[in-house]
Amino acid sequence: MSRDKWEQKWDQFSEGSWTSFSSPYTLPRRYASPEEGGLSYGIKKINMPPMYWNGWSPIKDDLMLILLGYEETRAWSLIDRFNADLNWLFITSPGPKPELNSYCEVYNRGLLNEIRPITKVPAIDPIKTSEILSNHITKDVAEKYNIFISPLGTKPQIIGVLYFYMHYPDIPINLITTTVVEHNVPYYSWGIGNSFESFFRLRRVFRDGSYKKFGFARNLLQ
Repeated sequence: MSRDKWEQKWDQFSEGSWTSFSSPYTLPRRYASPEEGGLSYGIKKINMPPMYWNGWSPIKDDLMLILLGYEETRAWSLIDRFNADLNWLFITSPGPKPELNSYCEVYNRGLLNEIRPITKVPAIDPIKTSEILSNHITKDVAEKYNIFISPLGTKPQIIGVLYFYMHYPDIPINLITTTVVEHNVPYYSWGIGNSFESFFRLRRVFRDGSYKKFGFARNLLQ
């Protein structure tokens, strides 16, 4: 499922009549490696999903947060074309497997030499992703910047971003996705490995039919 589809599904879950749901994620048996070259080339379009657009103020500077994946030119192109006043980079590490812990830094070596990263974000822990974002995206930051987030890493990280979005409705963030010009390799991964699952409770329903919207999650790696 694409990043855009994940975002659309989360919007349906959080705004509909659902009270909870689980999100499975299957790790591949093998990933492409940096020695095989870049995975994609540039971007041809920047997308702003309307359900995650929370406005823009001309009196604020623009802040772009990028959760880096394995596509350096995708991130480079986004930074160049979006032209934010400030860019914060987050390295995906630990990876989905121990042998992949350094892959994000290797794939993005050139970019990271130009822009110092803020911190690291785990590949398959959406709860921890949300916690890390909450440590950096504060009300003080929101008062100064128009905040844009582009999750270019893993799908569990996207869930973590959306989990943060649900937990902090008073902090306006805008989600950014991109469409690449072309992929340099036909497949990024092969086979099936372990399964990862996140459990989310979206709301508490009371006897009178009213509800309180909130989030609860736990992770299970099998």
